[in-house]
Amino acid sequence: MKGEGVSRQYSISEIAEQTGLTPDTLRYYEKIGLITSPERGPGGSRLYCQEDIGKIHFLLHLKNTEMPLKNIQEYIRAYDTFYFYHT
Repeated sequence: MKGEGVSRQYSISEIAEQTGLTPDTLRYYEKIGLITSPERGPGGSRLYCQEDIGKIHFLLHLKNTEMPLKNIQEYIRAYDTFYFYHT
């Protein structure tokens, strides 16, 4: 798991339900680098952590401004850099 200690992990269907994104959209965002590839469980299923959920919500806020995905990628890189240096 990412981070320290034991934290809840979520399936792609749970994340889809929480965010309103489809599993296909989540996979696409992973493929183009908007979200990092989550850990994999037995059988290869995606397991998202709270950090992943926060990043997806940040992405959704940017997407709601009708910002192009290319520009969102720049903000996501900045988000990742900030998160890396402040955790």
